[in-house]
Amino acid sequence: MGMEEFMRAKSIRLFGFTIMTGLLGLSLAAHAGDVVNPAAKNTQPALVNMTNPAGFVTQLAVMDSGELVEQLHELRSMQIIRKQALANELEAQQFDTGDRLLALVMPGGLLYASYKKAANIRVKKKLDEVSEQIAAYAEGLIMMQARLRPVTIARLE
Repeated sequence: MGMEEFMRAKSIRLFGFTIMTGLLGLSLAAHAGDVVNPAAKNTQPALVNMTNPAGFVTQLAVMDSGELVEQLHELRSMQIIRKQALANELEAQQFDTGDRLLALVMPGGLLYASYKKAANIRVKKKLDEVSEQIAAYAEGLIMMQARLRPVTIARLE
């Protein structure tokens, strides 16, 4: 193989690599539009100026309570889906008899077992964090929905 053939083969590989990288980039860009981002709404919250007794002015964002409740519902739903996926992953990563046999027979089996256990612990920790977030969102929803309920006042005569 001469130098000319070597350079030609190298340039063909480089061209193929460039094409594949471009196609991968295009496919990632096409799928990026499918990502749901509940926080990215088209409406911007209105700002209200508040002045304290010392004369300092603070701008606070005013948000529609119904929209906030809707966003909390979306976030809670996304976390529930994530929790289900983590629970399935945790079930798939359980250390079963086949893994025990591999750990005993295979060279480096203890290393394999420790890696498997560490991965299982990481998934359990993520599952606990997601469960805490779901509980916090549920508590926030309860508080927000209690504020949205109409209040009836009666006067005694």
